[in-house]
Amino acid sequence: MSQYLIDVPDEKIEEVASILETLNVKMAPVEERKPDIHKALDALRRIRDAGGIPSIPDPSAWQREIRKDKPLYGREE
Repeated sequence: MSQYLIDVPDEKIEEVASILETLNVKMAPVEERKPDIHKALDALRRIRDAGGIPSIPDPSAWQREIRKDKPLYGREE
């Protein structure tokens, strides 16, 4: 069995529900959750307090490498 998440406009939900019922597909609403900024900040502070990420000895060099332009799909020279 596979699971999929699709965004359905509110005005189309009844139509989509009817189609899914015909196909014997279960439908369950998903509640949107806002990111918890305090949890994210706490995680970053713990990383900082532990001395950073060991696999990235020079964060500035790592950031420069990550930000290098990469070829865009369909725009090869």
